[in-house]
Amino acid sequence: MIKSKFHIPIYGIDITMIQIENSNDKEPIRKLLNSIGAREEDVQTTLDNIENKSTNGGDTYRWLEARKMTIVFFPFTNSDERINIFDHEKRHVEDRILEFFSVQDNESAALLAGYLGVQFRKFEKLTEK
Repeated sequence: MIKSKFHIPIYGIDITMIQIENSNDKEPIRKLLNSIGAREEDVQTTLDNIENKSTNGGDTYRWLEARKMTIVFFPFTNSDERINIFDHEKRHVEDRILEFFSVQDNESAALLAGYLGVQFRKFEKLTEK
């Protein structure tokens, strides 16, 4: 498992990004998701995906009242799939944060998208093989 964390200063949110590498990651993921109060059925879906060696997907968990989000990525079959899934999950993060803070300003949304894009690229560099 590859794990990285970053903070979004303007919103005070901590994001944990996790790249699943193999089925040995199942128990650490279970503990982490349970520790953030994720719904059991959602945790089980993620664990089933790990067990079934699912690829090209991700799950985004949010606990915005505590200012925390966790993104779990399953292995990617190629770089195009990585870009697709990163952009997909990044959009979930953007939408949830903007919704939670009732932000409707396009410039604020664009600034958040840019900041997240840099953080996702840093994580991508950690996970490239």
